[in-house]
Amino acid sequence: MRPTLVNSERLVVNKFIYRFRQPERGEILVFRYPRDPSRDFIKRVIAVPGDTIEIKDGRVFVNGQLQNETYILERTRGSYPLSTVPAGHVFVMGDNRNNSEDSRFKDVGFVPYDLIKGKAVLVFWPLDHIKSLP
Repeated sequence: MRPTLVNSERLVVNKFIYRFRQPERGEILVFRYPRDPSRDFIKRVIAVPGDTIEIKDGRVFVNGQLQNETYILERTRGSYPLSTVPAGHVFVMGDNRNNSEDSRFKDVGFVPYDLIKGKAVLVFWPLDHIKSLP
């Protein structure tokens, strides 16, 4: 998730928010890895149910609109075919796009709501890294 998050940072995760509402685009989620639910992943929500997602020429399009992703360091390599996010799922990507195992890959795919543990809301450690998250 670099540059947004780096190794050794500790986070506050709101595990209750999604009992009251669904995840929104841009939020950072902690979820159980679909292939091995004993592992947790942390990624950014790019598309929500009913949205179309496509990556072409290294650019991300949601519902046909080019995304202005100021939080990534470099242009996304590769492509992803036009797809619609199914009900009860989200499409997630890491901010370090070219080194991220995320919804573009079959072992993660669209993440079902029941695997989402919560929304990352705050970095609290180390102390000089304290910041709120989207």
